[in-house]
Amino acid sequence: GGLRDIHSLRWVAGWMVGEVGLDPLVAAGYLGATDRRRLARANETLLRARCALHLSGRASRGKDADVLRLDRQDEVAALLGERDADVLLRDVGLATRTVGHLHDRTWRLVLADASRGRRRLRSRGADLGGGLHTTDGLVGVDTTASLVEDPALGLRAVAAAAQHDTHLTREAAARLTDEVARLRTVRWTQAGREALLSLLRAGDNAADGLQEADHLGLFAAMIPDWHRVRGRAQRNPLHRFDLDTHGARAVVSLHRLRRDESLDTLWQRQDETDSLILGTWLHDIGKAWDGDHSIVGADVAARWLKTMGFGDDVAQRVMTLVRHHLLLPAVATRRDLDDPVEIRKVAEAVRDRATLDSLYLLSLADARATGPAAWSSWKASLMATLHQRVGAMLGGAERFGQPDPVRQARLAGVAADDLAALEAQAPARYFDIADAGQIAAHARLLGAMGSGATSGVDVRGGSVAGTTVVSVVARDRPRLLADCTGVLAANDLGVVQARAITTDSGTALDWLVVTGEVAADALANQLVAAVAQRVEVAALLNRPRRRGFATVAPWRPPTVIVRDELTLEVEASDQPGLLYRLCAAIAQCGHSLAAVRVSTLAHNVFDVFELTQAADDAQLDTLRHALLTAARAPEA
Repeated sequence: GGLRDIHSLRWVAGWMVGEVGLDPLVAAGYLGATDRRRLARANETLLRARCALHLSGRASRGKDADVLRLDRQDEVAALLGERDADVLLRDVGLATRTVGHLHDRTWRLVLADASRGRRRLRSRGADLGGGLHTTDGLVGVDTTASLVEDPALGLRAVAAAAQHDTHLTREAAARLTDEVARLRTVRWTQAGREALLSLLRAGDNAADGLQEADHLGLFAAMIPDWHRVRGRAQRNPLHRFDLDTHGARAVVSLHRLRRDESLDTLWQRQDETDSLILGTWLHDIGKAWDGDHSIVGADVAARWLKTMGFGDDVAQRVMTLVRHHLLLPAVATRRDLDDPVEIRKVAEAVRDRATLDSLYLLSLADARATGPAAWSSWKASLMATLHQRVGAMLGGAERFGQPDPVRQARLAGVAADDLAALEAQAPARYFDIADAGQIAAHARLLGAMGSGATSGVDVRGGSVAGTTVVSVVARDRPRLLADCTGVLAANDLGVVQARAITTDSGTALDWLVVTGEVAADALANQLVAAVAQRVEVAALLNRPRRRGFATVAPWRPPTVIVRDELTLEVEASDQPGLLYRLCAAIAQCGHSLAAVRVSTLAHNVFDVFELTQAADDAQLDTLRHALLTAARAPEA
């Protein structure tokens, strides 16, 4: 959808008709006159943006020179005299959408002629019924059919093209566009609803079909306030697509989940999938209005579905999905999944297994359609665990986790004396949250301490792909967990979860789950030195790093939320050593940590800290200010 696609159309004209440019493609019937004007406007929009980008103070060289990154958008918008960067991104996004759509349709015609030879008359293919037919593999509209007599004609044509993995003919697209423009409003009918569902069910072709319907102006003529959603920019480094394109891509991602055999049972439990597909398409539309987009979006979705003529049962199911579409990912990454109270809250919100399964599938599709930074194997494991545990609670279960992890550790060959020592010292809470592998690691390290060692570190592969578990046993002290996170940061490792348990005798049983490339022996040696306070952790963090933190996102002021007397949440821009500074700040205030959960999305982090003991209001206020100070960028 960029300038290069426009250039490729100009070049192919020289190849096919002997003259370079877009006008020869109009004369040869590959482009319509309206298409030519749309491409000219899109070209001007993109060229102006590129020139402003090159003139901006943040201009880059090389392959990055023509990328309108988040950190450049405000300045480029100002150079172009736009009200704000959202307007700029909407204009640029819609221009690339126009280019991409016309480029794909034109090249399909060009390649057909290149393979079979150019003809003045194109062959009519199959009659699809209802005023539709195929012409050279494209879907055409009979000359006797019209939107006046058949308001569903446009959606039926687009759905047929999507189902046949093709586009509309240029003539059909031009006719329908002109009719929509004259009518301005197109009413919904039963056939229109069925055509929309057929389009949404079109698998990998659903997104292209939805964009074709938008290109014809159908959605603007059929859906109130569609203009608010269309092309709306999502100005963060997480999202790859604008608002309505994201919804379309989420539908494609949902269909691709059907290929995952591990999800077969979930699909089989779905009484009907149309509400799930509609909810996936509409899940984020609330972002075009002020307020919580989940709550606002649920109301807007219900209003749109009523306009379309869907029944109350469909509208209610879609409203539930839109309202709760962030519930599972938010709880999975920010709450303690070992806490039955948290699991029960989710179970009470979703109420039944069918809704839980639908929300789970929607969440998976949403994350995959958002961009690579929104998904990871670790997040996938958290989501799967939450889904399994909420499902179990809805089915009447009261306990989670693997049965008798101590017995599992014993079967893994851990010495009986080492296990007995761990069982004698560790509190009951430890065995509720530690799996067999963790119990085995701590038991062996504790046994080594009984033989004279003052501390111990174990580094092993995690149960989730791409993760490593670092286990620490040592005499507990202030800043112990902070120093461990600092060493990990100095080795370019990202902490996704940390647990800290202290025995009655004052021994720390800590473990941290990390991502990144691990040199196990060297890391263990550094951690042992840090635990023994033989190395200055801050100095390690100041050394040159393999992984840079060149950010493309504007720095955002941090926020700290006190959720209760035990829990604080920090949202901030990612920075080297941030988690170390936050943990150190909590230790400096005289508090110890029981758990840390880290969620990093693109350049933003959301860290949750659980204290070992409840803090009063004054202490929580002190902690909040200390965390705000620690979370600010060193240069800020």
